[in-house]
This record gives sequence, C-alpha cells and structure tokens, in this order.
Amino acid sequence: MNDKKAMPTRNLVFFAITSMAIIFCWSYVIEPYFWPKPHQLSRKEREEIKIAVQDWITCPTTEELLKNPPPPAPPEVAKKETKPPPEPPKVPPVPLVKPELVSLGNESFYLQARMTTWGGGVDRLIVTNFPEANADGKEVYDRDANGNIIKDANGKRVFQPLHLIPSPLDLSEEDREKLPHDATLPSFLIYHYAKPNDDRPENTLGERTWQLEGPRPNPIDEVQEVRFSTELPEMGVKITKIFTLGQKQYHLGLAVKIDRLPGATPQPFVYQLAGGHGLPIEGVWYTSVYRNAIFGWLDKGGTARRYLEDANSIHFHWGSERQIRSEDKHFQYAAVVTQYFASAICIDDEQDNRDFIQYIRATAENGTQPADKPQLGDICPRVITQELTVPEGGLEHKFVLYHGPVKARLLHQMYGAKEVDSGLVNRYENKLTLRTMTDYHSSSWIGRFANFICWTDLTIATTNAMHWILGGLTRIFPSWLAIFVLTVLVRGALTPLSRRQMAKTMAFQEKTQALAPELKKLEEQYKDNPQEFQRVKMKYMMDHGVNPMSQLSGCLLMIAQWPIFIGLYYCLQENVFFRLQSFLWIPNLAAPDMLFWWTDRILYISAPSNLGSTTYLGPYFNLLPIIAVALMIVQQKLMTPPATDENQAMQQKTMKYMMIFFGFMFYKVAAGLCLYFIAGSLWALAERKLLPKPKPKKEEPDAPGKGAKRKGKGPKPSTNGKSKFREMWDKVRKEAEKKRRV
Repeated sequence: MNDKKAMPTRNLVFFAITSMAIIFCWSYVIEPYFWPKPHQLSRKEREEIKIAVQDWITCPTTEELLKNPPPPAPPEVAKKETKPPPEPPKVPPVPLVKPELVSLGNESFYLQARMTTWGGGVDRLIVTNFPEANADGKEVYDRDANGNIIKDANGKRVFQPLHLIPSPLDLSEEDREKLPHDATLPSFLIYHYAKPNDDRPENTLGERTWQLEGPRPNPIDEVQEVRFSTELPEMGVKITKIFTLGQKQYHLGLAVKIDRLPGATPQPFVYQLAGGHGLPIEGVWYTSVYRNAIFGWLDKGGTARRYLEDANSIHFHWGSERQIRSEDKHFQYAAVVTQYFASAICIDDEQDNRDFIQYIRATAENGTQPADKPQLGDICPRVITQELTVPEGGLEHKFVLYHGPVKARLLHQMYGAKEVDSGLVNRYENKLTLRTMTDYHSSSWIGRFANFICWTDLTIATTNAMHWILGGLTRIFPSWLAIFVLTVLVRGALTPLSRRQMAKTMAFQEKTQALAPELKKLEEQYKDNPQEFQRVKMKYMMDHGVNPMSQLSGCLLMIAQWPIFIGLYYCLQENVFFRLQSFLWIPNLAAPDMLFWWTDRILYISAPSNLGSTTYLGPYFNLLPIIAVALMIVQQKLMTPPATDENQAMQQKTMKYMMIFFGFMFYKVAAGLCLYFIAGSLWALAERKLLPKPKPKKEEPDAPGKGAKRKGKGPKPSTNGKSKFREMWDKVRKEAEKKRRV
C-alpha cells in the first residue's frame, strides 16, 4: 500500500491561489459570457418599447393589408420624405408654479416635516434626535448659509440631523436638473384610478397644486396640523389630506377625507397612497442592507407576518409582487427600510374600519439606479384601496406614517429630553406590528428551517437581550467601553465552563507530549497501513488514559457563546446608538474602523464597479479585523494540542488558513463587533496564562498484606493495576479481534 503523507504547505498555498483564480475567472469571464446579466432598461428605452408594443397592437394584419392595400405614396411626397424634416421652433419652457411650503415641528420636535402644496405631500422629513451619516459611513456636520461648520458653546462641531426624506429643494439648481423626474416628487402623494380595475393610476392628483386650507400651524403648539384639498370633478369628489404632528412622536398622522361634490354623482373610487422615497444609504461600501420593501399583515389567527423584497429584485422586475388582501391577510403596514431607519405607511389602529386596503406593492423609481447597480436604486411602497362608494356624509381613512429606527423597540432606550412614551413605543412595536421589520425569519429555506427548529426565536431573544444590556451599559459607560464590559460579563458567566475546558486541554497536551515518542514509533511501524495505525494509536492512547474524544467538550463552550455572538452581531447591525460613536481612530463603531483611505482604484478590491462582488473590500484599510484574526490564531495555537501525526498536523494547518479566510470574510464587519472579538480573545489568553498547571499525580504504593483497605469506592484493582471490569473488557475485545481475523 502507498504511503499517505500530509500535504506540504506549498501545496496548500498553491491550492488557495488556484481556487482564487478559478473564482475570478468564473465571476468575470465565464459567468458574464455564458450567463450575461439582463440589460437594465432606461426610462427612454422603456417608453420606446411601450410605443412599439402599442403600434404592434394597432397595426393591420397581413390579410387586411392584402384586402385593402395602402395607396402608393405620390412621387413628390416620397421625394420629400427623403429629406430630413426641419427642426421645430424652440418653444420657451412654461414656467412652473412655485409650490408653497409649510413646516410642521421645529428643533424641539422629534420629527420635523416640510409640507408642499405640490401634490399635497411631504417635501422633507428630518429625524431630529439622530445624526446623519454619509455614503462612507462618516459623520455629516451642520453648516451655516456660508458653508461653515456650526459649533456649539463648547466649541464642538454640531452634527447635522438625519434627513430621512431629503428634499430636492435643498440641492443646488445644477444638481436638481440632473435628477430624474421621480426623484423630484414629494412623498406620500395620492393618485386615483380612472376605472376601478385599471392597473395604473392617473398622475393627476400627484402633479397638481393642492389648496392650503386654514391657517398655518402655530410653531409653539405641541400638536400641529396642516390641511390640503383638491377637487376631482370627473369622479365627483373632493379630497382632503390632513397631516398632524405631535412634539414627542415618531410619526405623522394622515387622514384622507373623501366628500361628494355638491350636485355631482360620485363614481366608484379607488386611490393609491405612495410612501416615502429617497431614503439615504449610509456606508454604501460596507453595508449589506441597501433599501428593502417590507409589507406586514395579520393572518386569520392574529399572528404577525411579513413579506420582504430588496431593491435589486424590484428594479429587475420593474416592481415587487402584489400582496393581495384575503381572509388570511389583513394589512398592517407597507415600509421602505434601510439598515437602521424606516419610513412606513401604517393603517391606523384607532379607527373602526381597518380593512380597506385591497393590495400593496412597491415600485422602482425610474432613473434612480446607477448603471449596473440596481441594488442602489430608489423604491417606493404603495397601498391601493378597495373600490369605494362615497356616502352622503363622506368617508375618512386614517394612517400612521412612522419614521424612526427600523427596530422600533430601541425607542424604549431613549431617555432624558429624548424619552418616548412607552405606550407609544408599544403601539409601534405590537399594535402596528412594526417589530416584524426586524424580528422575523428569513424567507429562504434556511430561514424557514431555522424558524421550524426555533433557532429564529432564540436569535431574536438573545438579540433583544443584547440590546437591553448594551442599552443599560451605555447609560453608564461610553459605547466602546460598554462593549468591553459586555465581554467581561459574558466571559465571566462562562468562566466555570471555560476554565474546566482549558484544564482538560492542558492535561491532554501534557499526556500527549509524554506519549509522542511511542506514537512516533508506531507510525513508523505501520507506515504502510495508515488505517491500522489509527486503530492502534487510538487503542494505545486509551490504554494510557488519553481520550482524544474528550476534546470535543470544547464545542460546548462554542455552542454556549454562539447565540451570544449571533445576538451581538444583529444587535450592532440594528443599533442606532452605536452609529457615529467614535473611539481612537474609529469614526463609527457601527462601521469598519477605516484606518486610512487606500483609494478606490484597486481592481477587484476597491473599484466602485466591483461593489457587491465577493472580492470587494472597499476603499479603506481596516486594522481591527487583522488584529482580531491574529489573536484568534494565537488562541487556537495555544488551545490546540500538538499533532501526533502528519494528518493531524495538516488539519491544524488547514484550520489556520481557514482563520485567515474568515478574516477576509469579516473584513467589513462593524468595529464594535471586532472589539468584542479582540476583548474575548484577550480574556481567553489571560485565562490561559493565569490557569495553574495541573500537578502530576503521585502513585500510592500498594498496601502490604491482604487486609489493606482502599479509599473510595469502585472495582477492586488486579495485580497488574487494572480493574476487574477493565480486564474483562480487554478480554472480550481480544476475543472479538481474533474472530474477526479468522
């Protein structure tokens, strides 16, 4: 039989390089050639296709052309058609009516909304208590009219509050002209359908100027209100939109009133309410969540469900799937969410009839997606009502337009001047079921399986526990220190288990080193029969009190920490309070540490065209993942017993290279999570250093005479030092081996 030697290190390196080369060739040569990505049509191309389809539908068939051939064109006409048509005279553009702007709320409000008479919608919405981050994941400072950074009384730079729905009017005229039409529209517009069964609404109500009714809101009022109205004579109705904003609320109230026009007979009426759009994506180069559309409902049993679709899929299919009302689906909300914040249309729970929405869908905002990057395109959720019959006294629908953290539960942790009423947070989280925006399983088969075995419930519980613990710690310590304190609490709770495992590991290493010379001889003796060597090796180690399977108990420590790790990972992915919290050179604990900029021109690594690929690491060099992986390798080396043969040595080398691969995969994780890894590794190394080495047991001499008494209980040892049970077991095993050989 041939020798089976361990793979040399150079072969492992060659294998890794070859694997990376295959991945590159597959991603950038084979896959684009054989499975090219579908072309993303522009708005102009879509209009051309639409016109071509209409022409094809209306053009005569071949039989009709044979029966009624078209008359030949006169020679002079045909001759004229060969000449290029004259250019039409340039008509000056019609000046647009400047919309009237109305503000709701001020710096003392949790939300600040700027309303517009154009479409009677929301032009801008600011979340006051949270700072804004740019596309790199860094802070944005507030500036005055001259562009200078504003500083407070202590000389510190003031953060700009989060513009969750930014306004095109805040841009320069040159930048506004570059925006596509959909990006210039306000949010929360209403559209109507000419016929109840039409697939698309008319844009009449969204493009016209609405009438501002009543006085402007008083800035000193704690609850402010603004009304817009317009008439739709062809449908025989008048529509009024009433927006309200409370000082300590994270939602706008919206009431839609539909009344009959005097002397008119109203037609069956269906309208669509469009949601918020233009939500900024922070940390484009490292985030795994861009923009998602999420729809929530209650099933027949009252259980909260949801449907999620990302921007990439919505732009590819020109819209999301319709979610249609049924007996098992009663809609609660339709939202567009980013990694940390959400803008949601919720059906108000404080009204008698809540079941008036027929279906929900999300649409792609045309022209907002960069070339070949549909995942960065803007999306907008839309709710469409059932067919309505307007009674004599009119009808009214109420909505709650939530704007805040995507995990509404975190509002419980706001305190002091930013405190939110617990009843209001409970309303967001449970009555409007916004908790399902985060606390829900994935729609993939893995997510469904995890939910079936209750792993999803465990993850949600540990994540919420991490939020609660970190929320309490951040009230006492800075955010970075709270992570270290959390590490001490977690590892301290696991100390009995970890110390026991380390003691076993150290004892195992000492026994293995003592047996190493004999194992080397056995390896030479059975070099032609590796399988027999493994059997003899296991028997020899077991006979000398060394059980390799005992090291599997280290999995208990890993399993005990795994829910905590997963909970902390999701906690930092959702936690709005770690955003833009700095430590040393780290500008944002919820982002990679970004030690220095290493340009965005490195092919496959940092070029913007590779955003979203497996090899893309971003334009910044991150130090913390390297430190974390280095400490893990050191910890693994100290905790792993010495190899007793070449195969085991190869396995340990493979694990070392796998750790480096994990560092590559975790290169863009949040700096706060890296700090947890580093603190946990340092704790384990210190625990290993301080753990006393086990003292060798002294063999007690046999007591003279038959009547010598033994301490303890158990089977009586025989003359060769083995118990009778052990002798019997060895005898049975030898008899079984003899029969097998025969």
